[in-house]
This record gives sequence, structure tokens and C-alpha cells, in this order.
Amino acid sequence: PTGRPGSTAVRQPDAGLYGEGIEVQHPHTVATRQSGETPFSRGVAGVAAVRQAGISMYTGTFDRWLLGAAGLVALLVVAVLLTLQNTRRLNEDASRVARSHEVMDSLEEVVSNLREAEAHQRTFLLTGDDTAAAEFASAVDAAKKAVGRVRGLTGDNPDQEARIPGLEQRVNDLTRFWSNTAAVRKEQGFDAAQKIVAEGQSRRAMAELNALVRRMDDTERGLLAERTDRR
Repeated sequence: PTGRPGSTAVRQPDAGLYGEGIEVQHPHTVATRQSGETPFSRGVAGVAAVRQAGISMYTGTFDRWLLGAAGLVALLVVAVLLTLQNTRRLNEDASRVARSHEVMDSLEEVVSNLREAEAHQRTFLLTGDDTAAAEFASAVDAAKKAVGRVRGLTGDNPDQEARIPGLEQRVNDLTRFWSNTAAVRKEQGFDAAQKIVAEGQSRRAMAELNALVRRMDDTERGLLAERTDRR
């Protein structure tokens, strides 16, 4: 039927053969049916997305933990290496300190044994006793052995090593002079030997040796102070 004059007629949906109306479908429902999705499939997809997000979060956390652990291990390795290096340096310094003390002790033995040898030589010049001559030879031998120890202990120090030949030369010159003077005493008597002693050659040679030993001792004391400060 037509409405009032001037109005537009609204067409109702045509009825079917059996009077049923045509079904009007929601656009989302039509799109869902066309894409083949179902509520179940959407639920599965949602669960999968949540699970993937959880895996990604776990993976990121694990990576950060792994990086942190690697950094900690690196720090520990560096600390261990530094500790070992410091320990080795301290051991080396301790060894060098001990060696410096040995050098100084050996230098002192050189001088003390030579003084003892000189004393025994003077005793022989006065008395002519062969016992003093044997003791003189023993003291000279001890002095030469002390020089050998100094040579072995200073092999890593060019300055000290360069002084060793001069030290050996002075020891040999002194002992040779004392032996020659003793031979004069034995062959020509006390007066001839006393005349040689009065010339002062032995005193000058001993002063030169003492000066050289003092320089060597000062060098070792300087090294000792440096090594002690580093400790």
C-alpha cells in the first residue's frame, strides 16, 4: 500500500514462497565465514600468540642473564690474572732482595777474609811460624771463594758484573804481594821484609780494594731500597 500523499513508500522484504523473510547477515559474520575462521581457531591463534610472546620474553631475559654472567666471568678472569701477576712480581722482588743481601754479605766476606789473611801474614813476618803461613793461605782461599759468589750473584747486573774483574785483580795483587813479602822474610830475614812493608804498597792496594767494594755495596743498597719500596 501507498502511504500518505507526498510520502515515499517503504518496500518491505519480499516474502518467500512459504512466507519466510530473507536473512540479513552481519558483515563480520560474512567475512569470518569467507575466511574460514571459527571461534575455536581464533582462540588457538590467541593462545599461540601469547605463548610466542612468553617465549620471546624468556629468550630476552635469558640473553640478558647470559651477558651478565659472561661479564662477571670476564671480571673474575681479569682479577685472577692481576693477582697472579702481582704475586709473581712480589716473588721476583723478594728473590732479588734476598740476592742483594747475599751480594752484600759476600762482599763483606771478601774484605774480612783479606784482613784476616793480612793479619796472618804480619804474624808470619814477626815470628816466622809456619802455622801462620797455613792460616794465611786458608784466609786467601776463602776470600777468592767469596769473590766467586759475588760473580755468580751479579750476573744479571751489567754494572756490577763489569766490576768483578777489577775485584779479582785487586785480590790477586794483594795476595801475591803478601806471599812475596813472606818469601823475603823466610829467605832474607825480618829486616828485609819490614822494609817492603814500610813502603806502604800493601796499604794502598787494600785501600783501592775497599773503595771498589764500597761502590759495589752502595749499588746493591740502592737496588735493595728500590725493591723494598715496590713491595
